[in-house]
Amino acid sequence: MSSAVDATAPPRGRLRANNTGPTELTALQYWFSINVVPQPMPQIRPLPLELASEIKEFQQIGADAIGIDQGAAPAEIVRMIKEKAAHVRAEGQVLDEDATVALGVLLGEQYVREFGWHWAHVNHEDDGDDDNYFVCVLPADNSLSTNPIGWVSSVLSQETPNNILLHFNMVAANRVPPAAPGQALGYH
Repeated sequence: MSSAVDATAPPRGRLRANNTGPTELTALQYWFSINVVPQPMPQIRPLPLELASEIKEFQQIGADAIGIDQGAAPAEIVRMIKEKAAHVRAEGQVLDEDATVALGVLLGEQYVREFGWHWAHVNHEDDGDDDNYFVCVLPADNSLSTNPIGWVSSVLSQETPNNILLHFNMVAANRVPPAAPGQALGYH
């Protein structure tokens, strides 16, 4: 798979670096959302087979990009992704979309491997529009959701801090925001 992006070519599947995914909430916003304003539960559905296949492809591309075997310990892979992001940011580099997607997919897969999370499509809009679904990883109870592709994209573009390893360690320590099963609260 080429790392160059042809701007005229139609996009494959729905793996895009600009899918920012569910919005992160402050503690006050979260409290307000569950205690004052009734929120519809998000729609969560399995990934289409095409996307599941692309995830497998992009995992290898991501592992190759950081020079690590996919079988390495998840925490080590996450550390390497964080280091790659720090290098890209420090050098002012811009990764092409495939490279960004590959790092995001590789990151998401470490949550699957280490914590038993799963890939799914999540839609927080109550409109049924397929364009509002984001590729996320979620714990078994679907209480939280992380859009690793959008997250890595925002880290690489310096829109958000490079908290990739911190987030992984917080999940490992079970230091996550309170969320109801099925809420798919955006967390990264």
